Parts: sequence; structure tokens; C-alpha cells
Amino acid sequence: MRNGAFKFRLAQAAGKLRRFYKSTFRYRQALEGIELRRGECNRCGRCCKILFRCPFLIEEGDSFRCRIYGRHFTACKLFPLEAADLAELDGECTFHFAKPEKVIWAASSPAQTR
Repeated sequence: MRNGAFKFRLAQAAGKLRRFYKSTFRYRQALEGIELRRGECNRCGRCCKILFRCPFLIEEGDSFRCRIYGRHFTACKLFPLEAADLAELDGECTFHFAKPEKVIWAASSPAQTR
């Protein structure tokens, strides 16, 4: 395996572990992260093939479905958790992430609070 492919697979493995951890142990944090997610699933199945093919993935022509949909894993339900997850896919995903709006807190002077 070439160096570039090895680094890509290593990033995929790290992402899989990060998503499992966040969706299992930091669920609220994971939900906060997906607030910026936009788009819909196009059932391409690419997220089910990160690092290895999910054994519950069923191919039906050009689309895919989950054999255990409705009882599937939380990490699967929430994918992608953040924009970095999209870089792990082999191809394009119809999900994207909006840029967070910057909140500027105005410092109030003591004179303004009186």
C-alpha cells in the first residue's frame, strides 16, 4: 500500500473511532455538531463502505439500503457528524455543512449596565 493510501485508511480508521466515541459517549456533543449539517441522504452507500463494507448493507441496483434500518447503530444514524467525515468518503456525498456564524459579544462598560 502506498504512503498516500495508507494515510487515507489511517484517517478513515481514526474517523470511525471518533464517530463511535462521540455517538456513544458524547451524544449531546454529536447532536450539536450536526446542527450545521445540510442536505439529505442520497442512499449512495459510501458511508457504509468506510474502511470496510458493512455486513448490513444491501445493494439494490444503483441504491443501497440497510438491512437493520430502524435498529441501526447511532454512529450510522448521525453520519456525518462533522465536515471532516465527508473527506473519508470515496466520492461525493449530498450532505454538506454550513459555516458556523460568528457570535460577537459586545463588551458592555459599567456605565452601560447602570
